Amino acid sequence: MRPIGLLAIAAALLAAGCAKRDMPYRFRAPLVDGIAAPDVPRRRLLPTRALPRVDPVPATPIPPKAGPKAAALYGFVGQRNSEDHHVEFALRALDAIEVRVPAALRAAADGPALVEAARARDALSTSPPLLGDLVVFDDLQGLGPSCLVGVVVSSRKDGTVELVYLAMGVVRRGYLNRARPTDNRDRDGRVLNTWLRAKRGHYSKGLAGDAFATYIRLDRLL
Repeated sequence: MRPIGLLAIAAALLAAGCAKRDMPYRFRAPLVDGIAAPDVPRRRLLPTRALPRVDPVPATPIPPKAGPKAAALYGFVGQRNSEDHHVEFALRALDAIEVRVPAALRAAADGPALVEAARARDALSTSPPLLGDLVVFDDLQGLGPSCLVGVVVSSRKDGTVELVYLAMGVVRRGYLNRARPTDNRDRDGRVLNTWLRAKRGHYSKGLAGDAFATYIRLDRLL
């Protein structure tokens, strides 16, 4: 056959392959009859339960031997307070135990002013405190002197002082042991010094024993 005839036949076959079909193509399904597989087990749905609502800062139980004034101070722990300054809270806590401080201290706008007013009355001390005495801490998170003031609640036989204070919008319970300022707990697991933070931020926390500055004695004020 001549080359021209071969080219004509090839062109005709190509045109026929590209022509539009009146009937759609039908594809066979893959062969799966010869494969055996176990049934997929149904997932068992576990019953859902409502999670209990937990207060992230629970109130502190009042020790059974606590007197009425200590109980009043314990009652503040866990309360949220984003309005008061830490000095304002300390003075309000003294009001709760019926202690009336001099007007000069009540007018103090911050920790340094409170300390200066107490210094003028010779009320600063490092001797063991009593219930209601104020405890002052310095330089927590780079905030400078007298940046946190708490109220003494009680003292243990090992010299550990318990206090309440306002920090980061919550009234908290803390511990201070000046004899062991770098220890957080003793061998029995009891807290000696609380990690204190005066505000949220990237600054490191400090132990109460390291940050202690002075006590303000109420008996000298009154």
